[in-house]
Amino acid sequence: MIGAIATQTWRSTLRDGRFRLLAAVMVILALASGFTGWARDQVQATERVAAAEADQRNWLNQGAVNPHNAAHFGRWVPKPVAPLAFFDPGLEPQLGQLVRLEAHRQDPARSRPAEGSTALAAFAAVTPTFVLQTLIPLLVILIGFSVFSGDRSRILLRQELASGASSVALLGGRLLGLGGALLLVVVLPLAAVAVVLIAGGRVEVLPRLALAGLGYGLYLVVFLAVTLGVSALASNARTALVVLLACWTLSALLLPRLAPELAEQVVPSPTGPIFQAEVREEIEKGPTGHEPQDVRLEAYKQETLRRYGVATVEELPVSWEGLSLQFGERYSTEVYRRRYAELDRVYEAQATVTRVLAALSPTLAVRAWSASLAGTDQVAHQAFLKDAEDHRFTLVDFLNAEIARQPASVEVFDYKAGPDLWARAPRFAHDGPTIAEVIDRRWLDLLILAAWALVALAFAFIAAKRLRPA
Repeated sequence: MIGAIATQTWRSTLRDGRFRLLAAVMVILALASGFTGWARDQVQATERVAAAEADQRNWLNQGAVNPHNAAHFGRWVPKPVAPLAFFDPGLEPQLGQLVRLEAHRQDPARSRPAEGSTALAAFAAVTPTFVLQTLIPLLVILIGFSVFSGDRSRILLRQELASGASSVALLGGRLLGLGGALLLVVVLPLAAVAVVLIAGGRVEVLPRLALAGLGYGLYLVVFLAVTLGVSALASNARTALVVLLACWTLSALLLPRLAPELAEQVVPSPTGPIFQAEVREEIEKGPTGHEPQDVRLEAYKQETLRRYGVATVEELPVSWEGLSLQFGERYSTEVYRRRYAELDRVYEAQATVTRVLAALSPTLAVRAWSASLAGTDQVAHQAFLKDAEDHRFTLVDFLNAEIARQPASVEVFDYKAGPDLWARAPRFAHDGPTIAEVIDRRWLDLLILAAWALVALAFAFIAAKRLRPA
């Protein structure tokens, strides 16, 4: 009987002109925004490759200069475009896309796309994930709110129950029938993304898309089950619609906007200028405030003289200036890494607060799961910054080591290196978190979605058992 009810529901839903119109609009929105985003990402990827090549040419053509001056000349590292950014931009518009690498300092990422946009741009930026996370749940509500409440008012529910169909069978059949019809609206955008990835030779990203699809499937089940459950309990269709629209507004609109602000209130993060000022102060005065740079450098000098068995820096077989530059760079890098690790823990604590709020909104859980798989969340950005910082230190240490190799008799800052040294400098590489790392970090979000789906289904079946004809 459940199969027969599911088939009849599926057919009647597909024949419904309202469903066809709304579904077509949402699929078109998802496909259009996806292909627009893909074209934008292709342009950005080309631009960033060109920027990296231009930076390499500038580096190689800087001429004969002192290696430490070259360390201050610096490099620019563009962030690679995430392969699924066109599907789920995540936090990319709010995060910097370009990092400058220079001696003695770790700069934050620059060039945030959101900085040059207007307030209205946020509403105009329709993406496939906006359709999946916000509009499709609304479609579920608009199609399903009257499934039971409308039948009750039209006395159809009495006829269905009198024909021998149990309330549980009615719910199971409606759930499967509506779910099958709505699944097409979800599958089509995901299938289009898969085609684009295959055509672009990015087959290795398909498992990420499949896992994202799993999350969105559970998300669809949540809204479908809640919609049918409320429809079964409501005395009339109007009441069901009002209740469901209130739930949708809270889950899909309000909490996703309020969650970052609430997380910031619970776990405050320092502003950029304050953070940089604190780091510079620690570099100058030491972690206790009583170990200034000259004291640390003097201690290192005495240690170096003992290690080489000489009395003065002039007797060293290597350049003391080069060694002191290496020492200072290593110390400042250690401070930066420690302080940024503390900042990362603050961001992780904020993510935990948001995850707790996902108990009130499945949208928060699916958004975190989707952005993480797309490589457009805060953690993926931090991985890029870490690789950029590791490269910065490696590059500066490489240049300082060239100075340190010079004999003590050479006036270090008069020494000039040439293109051969610049060509041997290390090159930047960044691969981003692997899919295994993403799952290890975000499995709890998928578990929250699964829990939401189970609770929603339980609610729907409990509500179905209370079905009574008007």
